[in-house]
Amino acid sequence: MLKFFRQLRQRLLRENKFTKYIMYAIGEIILVVIGILIALQVNNWNESRKLDKLEHSYYESLYQDLVQDSLEINFKKKNAHRNIKQLNNVLRFINSDYDISKTAIDSVEWPVNHYYKDSLALVHSVSQAGFMQFVDILKNTIEDLRSTGSIKILKNKKLKERLMQYYNRDKTRESWNLSLLDTRVEMEKSVNKVLTAEQRTLYANDEFQVLELHDGDFQKFTDNLKAVPEFKENLIGMLYLQHRILHQSNNLMKYVNDLLAQLREEINE
Repeated sequence: MLKFFRQLRQRLLRENKFTKYIMYAIGEIILVVIGILIALQVNNWNESRKLDKLEHSYYESLYQDLVQDSLEINFKKKNAHRNIKQLNNVLRFINSDYDISKTAIDSVEWPVNHYYKDSLALVHSVSQAGFMQFVDILKNTIEDLRSTGSIKILKNKKLKERLMQYYNRDKTRESWNLSLLDTRVEMEKSVNKVLTAEQRTLYANDEFQVLELHDGDFQKFTDNLKAVPEFKENLIGMLYLQHRILHQSNNLMKYVNDLLAQLREEINE
């Protein structure tokens, strides 16, 4: 084809057909320009496809992160409910003048499918009084989007703003959580004054050992608990903390469910 055009151009020049040559040259330039424009359009189309594919991949990764977040939130909510039950066990015992016969003690599961009742449940509840777990959400995908600048390829502005709200609020939540660590420290100090070292470390053994109370152990436990007047105050502080975890979790779950629904729409388009 190039050889044909070259020969045609040379023939027009030999025959002094200048006007036709000019028209030919203009036509050739137009063809070149059209070729360049087509190449650019094809390149832009390929780049757009790559970006669309990358965007879709990020949406899928965000979706999987949020699915894991929902599992994490539910797990931490379950822990908080369990912890509240155990804290209330001890509060009811203290409010009943340390008389277990006048106290409604909820059974305690530890480990899975092993239940403590009555005095054992109470002692176990004390041992777990300082236990807490905050929600820890996954940030792998959002941090990748931010660090690489790829956040700009997410075209759904409403969804992007909602994602930013969700992840930015986590910084505030982390700061609040850190500010309450002292509450847990004080609770742990109180627990250490009530329980023996064996009772405190029993659950850390490689093979689970059942908590047992021997003659006089429960009376010693009660006496020790009475000797720590700040125990009740610390329990109330921990109750507040556990309820705050529940409150955080419920708010987070609303965000997660909303984002999952929006991400599903984007992924299915």
